[in-house]
Formats: sequence, C-alpha cells, structure tokens
Amino acid sequence: MKKLLNTFTIACGVLFALLAVLFFSGCSLFEAPTTATPTSSEYTDLWNPQPGDQVVEGHDVPILNSDYWETVNGPTINPAAIRVRVVIGPAGGVIALGLHTLLIPPGALNTNFTFFMTYASNSGVAVDCNPSPFSFLLPVTLTLSYENTQYDGDGEDASQLQIMYMAPDGTLEAWPSTVDESANTVSAQIDHFSRYIIS
Repeated sequence: MKKLLNTFTIACGVLFALLAVLFFSGCSLFEAPTTATPTSSEYTDLWNPQPGDQVVEGHDVPILNSDYWETVNGPTINPAAIRVRVVIGPAGGVIALGLHTLLIPPGALNTNFTFFMTYASNSGVAVDCNPSPFSFLLPVTLTLSYENTQYDGDGEDASQLQIMYMAPDGTLEAWPSTVDESANTVSAQIDHFSRYIIS
C-alpha cells in the first residue's frame, strides 16, 4: 500500500510539473496591455455612435442601417449579447462573427486557446476580441465589414476607412488598413486582442 501511495504521489508531482510548464509557456502570450473598457469619456459614446460622429476629422463613423438587425437576425435580436466561441491551436483557423472575421495563421499560437468575438456596438461597426490582453506570435488579420452602413454601395466614400483599436488609456490608435470596396470590408494585421472599430 505504501509503495502504491508513493507511486501515486510521484505521478501527481510529474503531472503538476507538466501542467505548470504548459501554463507558463502559454501565458507568455498574455502580455499586451490592452483593455476592452473605455477609460476616457471622450470615446465612451463611440461604441453607440450617432449620425455625424467622427474619430477622424471629416470622416463619419460607419453606422448600420436602422433595420439591419431586424432584416438579418429578426426583430428580437440583441447584438450586444451575440458572441462566438472558437478553439484554435498552432495550425491556425478563422473566427467569424456575422460578416466580421479574424484569420489566425499557422504558427501564431503555440497551443490551443479558446477565443471569443462579440459585437461591441448596436449601431456602429465594432467588435470585442477576447481574451484580452492576449498577444500572438505572428500577426493575425482582422477583417471588419461595413456592409449596410452609409459607406455601402453608392453612399459615402469608403476608401479612407481604417480599423482602430482602443488603447488602455481610452485613446484610439489607427492600424494600417486595406479597404476592399467590392466586398465592403476593411482589413488590418493586428498582433493582440482588444476592442476594434471601423472609422
């Protein structure tokens, strides 16, 4: 019995050591100082913008048409509560939330992680990416759609749209972005999770 107890104790110790190694190697990715909660009142209303609201002077924030959620998801939908949960590992993968996507290439992760993407605004084009803070080993591509906004079709000029993220102090930082006017999307390579919006 004593020999069996000693064997069990050793096995538990080895298992604990392996879990500790996996935990600390995975946690090396959790280093970006980002937040999904505004700390500056200047941008608090950005996530529920009104027509004419601007982050970049002379360029209105895209706002979904008033009937978007009824025509796409039915009249009772609460976009703030919609989120997707995806487990992605070293082989990479895609997270899709409605018309928004996040492409994680092979090698961007060293183990499996559970990711969430949530709508961050009822009327603007914004998403929360979690867990946050979280950094990738390689850049990932975030593509946000501005379909069904004033920039769709023959509306306002979409060529200057860009993806912005909210920094820990509540300010917004623009990411180098590419607009695909035929697909009504804006894409940017990002290296960490936070809250992102088209502006």
